[in-house]
Amino acid sequence: MTQWTTLLATLLGAGVAMGTSLLAEARKDHRQLLLESRKHERDVTSEWRNTRRDLYAGFLAVLTQARSESRHLSEDTEMSEAERTQLGRRAFVPCYELRYQVELFAPAEVVNPALAYFRCVRGFRDAVGRGMRHTDQEFEHHAEQMKNTLADARDAMRTDLELSATARD
Repeated sequence: MTQWTTLLATLLGAGVAMGTSLLAEARKDHRQLLLESRKHERDVTSEWRNTRRDLYAGFLAVLTQARSESRHLSEDTEMSEAERTQLGRRAFVPCYELRYQVELFAPAEVVNPALAYFRCVRGFRDAVGRGMRHTDQEFEHHAEQMKNTLADARDAMRTDLELSATARD
C-alpha cells in the first residue's frame, strides 16, 4: 500500500506541477498576445496619423502654391484676362486631387474648414482671372479671408493629429 501511496502522490505532484506550469505558460502567452495587440494598434494609429499628416501637408502646400501663382498673376499688367484665367486654372488643377482625398480620409471637423479654405483660394483665383489686381481693395479682402480660413483649416488639422494649435497672427 505504501508503494501505491508514494506512486499516487508522485503522480499527483507531477500533475499539479505540470498544470501550474501550463497555466503559467498560458497566462504568459495571453499577456504576450495582449502586448502585441496593443503594439499593433499603436502602430496602425501611428501609421494612420502619418498618412493624414502627409495628406494635410500636401493639401495645404498645393493650395499655397496655387494662391502664390494667382498672386503673381495679379501683378502682371501685360497679360490678357484669358491668359490669366487659363494660367490660374492650370495652377489650381493639382488642388482637386488632394481635396477629394481630404474629403475621403479626414473627419468632418477637418473637411469643413479645409473646403472653406479651398473655396476661398479658388474664389481668389477666379477674381484674379476676372482682372483683380494686387493693388485693388478687393485683393486685401481676399487675402484676409484666405489667411483666416487657412488658420481654421490648419488648426482643425493639428487638432485631428493631436498636435498643439498654432498661434494666430
